[in-house]
Amino acid sequence: MRFTHLSLIILSFMFSGCFDILEDISLNKNGTGHYFIKIDMSGLLKDPMMKGLMAGESDEALKDMDSVVYFKNFPDSLISDNPDLWKRVHMKVFSNAGKELLYTSIHLDFKSLDEIAYLSENFEKVMSKSKGAGTLTDELMSGGAPSGFLSKGLTYTLKGKTLSRKSEKMTMKEEEAQNVEMLKGFMSEANYQINYTLPGKIKKVTIANASVNGKVVATKVKMMDLMEGKVTLDGSIQFK
Repeated sequence: MRFTHLSLIILSFMFSGCFDILEDISLNKNGTGHYFIKIDMSGLLKDPMMKGLMAGESDEALKDMDSVVYFKNFPDSLISDNPDLWKRVHMKVFSNAGKELLYTSIHLDFKSLDEIAYLSENFEKVMSKSKGAGTLTDELMSGGAPSGFLSKGLTYTLKGKTLSRKSEKMTMKEEEAQNVEMLKGFMSEANYQINYTLPGKIKKVTIANASVNGKVVATKVKMMDLMEGKVTLDGSIQFK
């Protein structure tokens, strides 16, 4: 058995506090910037039982890995829909049992904020094609790719000096809704956090649970509250 991304996610659900999502946006004055989303499952390696399951020299063990995939190296046929954008995307997979770190992340140097929406909508398609074409190794795919966690219907817009975020409401599948109490137990400590670094000092924020420090805004909510529609990460940030 190989610890795939899916099996790691399932395991992280079984161990509260083992699973977090972080989005980070750094925006420049001209509307360009850097975006990344990170799925952090390091909590799995802090649990003695899970650490024991993943240790060892067999094929079942989680291998230490520090790999970066640059999409600019993909065959042109895989990124033909938008080659300019994909050549600015890379994915990082890192695991180190000794340091108790396990995460995977997607990065984009964007020319405009609407490229984040394009990435969210199309990343999974490119990953599926690349796996079928043998572009990614089995070892890298076992580390996982956070395609399933990219927000759908996500838009970031910049009007003057106001940055706004809007996304589709997270919904549960029928089987998830039927087992909501079990999910609450599994995901009681799972968090979703977004950090913003803006080109000017923050004037006003309408995003829930936001903290402000100069040019930086950070907001963090419980994953279950987000899934149940009790909170939203959408809103706007006005800066000088």
